[in-house]
Amino acid sequence: MAHTLGEQLGISDELAEKITLFGGVSAEMIVDMPSEFLVDALEISEDEANSILARAQALVLESATLAGQG
Repeated sequence: MAHTLGEQLGISDELAEKITLFGGVSAEMIVDMPSEFLVDALEISEDEANSILARAQALVLESATLAGQG
């Protein structure tokens, strides 16, 4: 699961594993995480956290768009 999440978010498997340990098992869960939490939990910069959140948001929007087309 972490490997796939890492690919989706463009992050390493190590970071993806850390995110899942803190409850970020899907893009939908990650978008609700504050960037400050990601900075502290993952020991990354605020820019990196915002980038992860932006990619997660894009995945959620893409998923919602595809669901609406079905």
